[in-house]
Amino acid sequence: MGGAYSLYDTAPMVGLPESYNIKYSASLRVGYDSNVDWSYRNADESPYVNASIGAKYADMESVNKLNYNVRLGFTYYTGIDDNSTAAETRGDCMVSAGMVHAFDSANTLSSSLYATYSPQPDYADGYSPAYCIGDMLSLSQVNVYSHALDSRWSLNANLAFRMVTYTESEEQSDNRYYIEAGVGARYRESSIMTYKFDLSYTRELRKEGLNSDRYVVSVGFQRALDPFSTLGGDIGVAARVYPQDTIYSPCGKISYNRKLSEGLNARVYVSYADENAGSYTSYGSGAQTYLKNQTVRFGTRISYILSPDVTYSFGAAYIITDRSDASRGARSYTCARYEISAGLDYAFTRQLRGSVNVSYSDLSREYDGFAEESSDRWNVSAGVTYNF
Repeated sequence: MGGAYSLYDTAPMVGLPESYNIKYSASLRVGYDSNVDWSYRNADESPYVNASIGAKYADMESVNKLNYNVRLGFTYYTGIDDNSTAAETRGDCMVSAGMVHAFDSANTLSSSLYATYSPQPDYADGYSPAYCIGDMLSLSQVNVYSHALDSRWSLNANLAFRMVTYTESEEQSDNRYYIEAGVGARYRESSIMTYKFDLSYTRELRKEGLNSDRYVVSVGFQRALDPFSTLGGDIGVAARVYPQDTIYSPCGKISYNRKLSEGLNARVYVSYADENAGSYTSYGSGAQTYLKNQTVRFGTRISYILSPDVTYSFGAAYIITDRSDASRGARSYTCARYEISAGLDYAFTRQLRGSVNVSYSDLSREYDGFAEESSDRWNVSAGVTYNF
């Protein structure tokens, strides 16, 4: 039941991560969902119960910096009847882990893993949104090797594997896999300014639709505006190569992170790219693919720690995609999603915390020559988490 701030959060972090011993937690949440399956016509509304257990750990002081966060849970919708196509019980699990190893002062290897199993598209992965609604596994595994040539110049190489797969057979046409490799250079002009150059290649494989090769060249920067804020940006050109065509498109993103006061933090990001192109779709009596999927993302997150006991949060996000250049004459269409959310977290004791969250989302789709389809969704929940 993520908030809006999870929709492609690209802003760089401020400050160094902290170390802590392994921590366990158990959570129980009750809530109400006004449109369980994001239906445009026959919305299933239902109360629900979400339960999970978790463990997390971080050691940022040793030679091998390690961290992990695991959550295993499920959501049970109590109001789903026998006539509905919506599932009553759905998985809600997440695993994230990271490792940074310094071979010496000049050579560093980092590896990260992020995976979720959930009933909703997970927009936090930051590489491509899902278009189907259904139980799905989203995974991203990234490895980066860095070598410092001197105090200013450094080189890096990366290798990554990502995938989205669905459990329901009717949704598996959107299954896809990404194999990515890249090289880059960094120039540290000063203690506050770093310039970047990157060249990447991605092989995109699909169960149905068009496989493609994607090449991206980009330049960017990351600047510390002061001890409490950072600004980062990239701009580049992408070439997507299909068996029958090659399509060029611009891409870019900019993000800003600011610690406004001792307890107030704000993050803002904007991005543009040709994402998830080559997708399969059913239209009329045949199957088509869209060669272009131009996507703009905007989002912000504000968190305010009023005291050690009370934390407020607010998020807003907007994603608009334009799917075009379709095969077999399928109509182009635009899909837009926005979401706002607010939350309150309160510490009853050192181990027991309670929270209340409210979010509102709107999803619309408009084909050329047809009326717009739209649906909205309220999600209200309250729960407790016990840490031990």
